[in-house]
Amino acid sequence: MVTAARSTGHPRRYGTDCGKAAGESVAVPMTGPWPLVHAARMATQGDRPPSYAVIWRTGDGPVRPGKLVLEATRLRLETGTPGGRSTVEGILYTDLVSIEGAPAAQRIHGHPTTLVGRAGREPLAIAALDSPGSAHEIAMLLARAAGGTEAA
Repeated sequence: MVTAARSTGHPRRYGTDCGKAAGESVAVPMTGPWPLVHAARMATQGDRPPSYAVIWRTGDGPVRPGKLVLEATRLRLETGTPGGRSTVEGILYTDLVSIEGAPAAQRIHGHPTTLVGRAGREPLAIAALDSPGSAHEIAMLLARAAGGTEAA
């Protein structure tokens, strides 16, 4: 494990403080996409893997809302149905063949979108709803986890 020292002032969304003292260290596991996630974000989630509110589409299929979770060896997409059933899809990072930002015409409902190419499967388009920088953060984390250094 590696520790990341935190600087002064740890603002969260909506102007609240995260409650951690300046300079306090946070343990960051060195597997999957974890090393790239900012220490302040990790501190607010504890030992849980990073997750994002997203909408996604597989190929030309319907847009589905849910949660993206970046685990050590795979990404997990969770969604629910009006009847209360939940579905989970796991995609191994080793199955990812390309990660790139979507051009404006391919964005989902106008949100910044990451296009994920998968070996032998239809491409996946993921739009983050958390914050404006989340789509870029997701693309970078997926590219690193898949063995690349940067997303296109």
